[in-house]
Amino acid sequence: MFSRLFVFFAVLLASALSFADEVRLGIYFQGTRIGDASYSMRDEMVAGRLLKRGDSRTNVNAGMLGTALQVLITSTSWSDASGKPVRMLFVTKSGGRSQTVNAVFKGDFADVDIVSGGPKQTKRLPIPKDGPIVDDPMPLVLTSGVNSRKTFYVLQPNTVSFVKDEAINRGPATVTIGTKSYSATLVEVIDPQATMKIYVSAKGDLIKAEAPLGMEIIPDSLGAPSVGAGGPMADIAAASSIKPDKPIADPRHLKRFKFELVAPGAPTIPSDGHQTAIKKGDSWNIDVHPVEIDSSNIAIQAAAKAQPLWVTADTYIPSDSAKFKALAKQIVGKETSVKGASLKVQKWVASHMKANLGIGVLRDANEILSSKEGVCRDSAILAATILRAARVPTKLASGLVSWDGTFYYHAWVEVWNGKSWVGIDPTVADRQLSASHVKLAGGNIATAFRFPVLDKVSIKVGEAVPR
Repeated sequence: MFSRLFVFFAVLLASALSFADEVRLGIYFQGTRIGDASYSMRDEMVAGRLLKRGDSRTNVNAGMLGTALQVLITSTSWSDASGKPVRMLFVTKSGGRSQTVNAVFKGDFADVDIVSGGPKQTKRLPIPKDGPIVDDPMPLVLTSGVNSRKTFYVLQPNTVSFVKDEAINRGPATVTIGTKSYSATLVEVIDPQATMKIYVSAKGDLIKAEAPLGMEIIPDSLGAPSVGAGGPMADIAAASSIKPDKPIADPRHLKRFKFELVAPGAPTIPSDGHQTAIKKGDSWNIDVHPVEIDSSNIAIQAAAKAQPLWVTADTYIPSDSAKFKALAKQIVGKETSVKGASLKVQKWVASHMKANLGIGVLRDANEILSSKEGVCRDSAILAATILRAARVPTKLASGLVSWDGTFYYHAWVEVWNGKSWVGIDPTVADRQLSASHVKLAGGNIATAFRFPVLDKVSIKVGEAVPR
């Protein structure tokens, strides 16, 4: 999740500085400097065409529950005289792994090559028709009146998808850096994951950018403070955790969990067989009631016929490869039911994967299988790949979970039992998903890992029913 914000900052915010030859920026998290970024733009001849080339580099050093996390993102984009993209190249490195996304724009499509620890994958993305794909959204609104709204799209490299955003010109504003105040124009960029505030000068240069959880970008030229530089490592996972208003007994084994989620910036919370979510102002009344793993025992063949989309391969999920088909056969054996096969895969992944919170890049299941280490998201991708290779309809899911009373961001999978989607957590051996798993998004890579970043959030416990 957090590497997505870094990419958004590096590509979207830095590109707003296209009026400058080169800009250097400081990245801050709750007052502590955790990284830096730079951006430059120049003209370049490419195959006889004069294009605008933008280069950005973002480096972040932080912590994830005590484990050092470093993410390095470099990107280069080429656009024509009208601002339409011609090519975009992203390289993300973290924890000794890398992801390369190379998108070439051709007419109504963008052909994208992806390499992330496995064989190269190619994906064709239709170009959206209801808004431009841009590097720099600022001109869209700065030349319009106050409260003008412009829709645009950005290419999200980690999930290899176009994301629809909206920029709103909020008009004159005052922003403070240290002890100095600046007159600015405030532009709000509303993304499905987060709303960001971008303060720019009369010339269109960045003064400051703010995102949820106290994340900020400030140009070094403005004398950005170095509070925390060289001090204790900022732990992003700990800082983004949510402590409920009262203790929850044995959250790992809850049958039902009712609570109020106060989350002013959350645009939507899923409501389905796993949970019921009702919005009331800035709050959500949520009743988590996980589907029982024993509620159905449908045959794999029947489930695959009913849900054909969710047995197919997808980005980072090479379930059609001979290697994963052979592994699925080895793990599942002669089991013919969704429940039996799913529990076997869950047990295998949970027993073979080791935690490594220092990997902040999305990876192909091939690399995850080879290294057998990673974060919860990696366990979910590996489990989904094996399950689909066994013809078990499987979705990815992401949201919050609590093992000890504090809620953290998490990922798991869901399988189709003939009536509904049943959650299974491949990071643990518990056969029944606990009601402490609160879902924020689901589906394939492009949607499951695009959940809202909850800011200024609290959990008010209503009822926690043990199993």
